Amino acid sequence: MADWLASVKVVILMPTRGLIFTRVFESLWKNVDQIRSSSASVKLYTTEFLPIPDCFNQLAKVGMSERNTTHLFFIEEDIVLPYGALVRLLRADGDIVSGRYVMKDRPDVEVKADYAGITMCGTGCLLVKAHVFRALEEPWFSSDFRVAVERDGHNPPRALLIKEPTPYGGHDFYFCYKAYEKGFKVEFHPDVVCEHLKLEALGRPFSNSGLHKILSFVPREV
Repeated sequence: MADWLASVKVVILMPTRGLIFTRVFESLWKNVDQIRSSSASVKLYTTEFLPIPDCFNQLAKVGMSERNTTHLFFIEEDIVLPYGALVRLLRADGDIVSGRYVMKDRPDVEVKADYAGITMCGTGCLLVKAHVFRALEEPWFSSDFRVAVERDGHNPPRALLIKEPTPYGGHDFYFCYKAYEKGFKVEFHPDVVCEHLKLEALGRPFSNSGLHKILSFVPREV
């Protein structure tokens, strides 16, 4: 493994609803073990019982309070990383680098979008350099706004934030928009293809074979 990893300090941040899929934890552990073998410094923090934007803001604040943090890595509780994902994201050396994964309720759609030239991504597998957070004002994540595209028929389309609460999500695109305003851009790593898990049904209680029904979705084009 390259010597440059010895100067890296990654704070891994996992917002949860109180549960983590075992395959997610296993995939994360293997990736962490890979970079720690090169003396990279790694710490892990989780949250639970908080609204989604608060989870991310609290974790980011904790990560930024660590001494000598170089990167914050967000991984959500239902994203399975391929082996080598963290190394690939770090090697990309972008300010904001995302892995690829699909929406679990719309598995034909990847979690990414373009708003009048501004690339947006989710926070399921997201590596962000610490200096990005230092450049942005808090809150870093918010669901009180949504990103829209204004078209007046005369000027080129432009993206803007509209004060309109989002009932689910929205914190991720808000972060991308605010980062874009400061000159940062989102990149997607083509070789970090993640699985997105969905709990379809709980297993039957009081049964030795009462397994949970868990579905797995991956991007079609890999």
